[in-house]
Amino acid sequence: MEEHQLLAVTADIHGDEEVLSQVIALASRLGASRLVIAGDLCPRTAMMGRMLTGAPFGLVIVRGNCDSVWDHVDAGLPLPREEAFISLPGGHSAQVTHGHLVPPQRPLEAGDACITGHSHIPRLDRDEEGIIHLNPGSPARPRGGLVPSLGLIYPDRFLLVSLADGRPYKELMRQRQASASARNSLT
Repeated sequence: MEEHQLLAVTADIHGDEEVLSQVIALASRLGASRLVIAGDLCPRTAMMGRMLTGAPFGLVIVRGNCDSVWDHVDAGLPLPREEAFISLPGGHSAQVTHGHLVPPQRPLEAGDACITGHSHIPRLDRDEEGIIHLNPGSPARPRGGLVPSLGLIYPDRFLLVSLADGRPYKELMRQRQASASARNSLT
């Protein structure tokens, strides 16, 4: 399986070509191997489709509540599914969904991630079960006076960064798993 060292994560672009261009430019500059779009891309032009298919990284796109079949067809993009399961840098997996529908259909384990959009409000935390929750906010229409943002996933950490300059404003380190011998010595 190919190892992806950096995933860039966005959501809620809502058809804004200029913002999509900024997201692609920042993800490219940082060396992302994939761009994950957690819904509401709303690609209203063929140019948006060309921007995405010409990007220097792989794409994972899920459908949001505002995404239209016709917008995706007009942009030359396939209609995305409502959820996707992907591998993360450094191991574990993530469920990607827009966040407006039901919770994950597949159980997540400690160290896995739930990636959503929809609220336009960034979120990065770990719940009591060890599942990491990442909502990158919206680069086009941030709510609550927050800055346009993007999520980044490295093998050892998750970040929320400003779209304007790529500077992190929130970081969550991955928890190291105890080795099998260390776990066995504890029992």
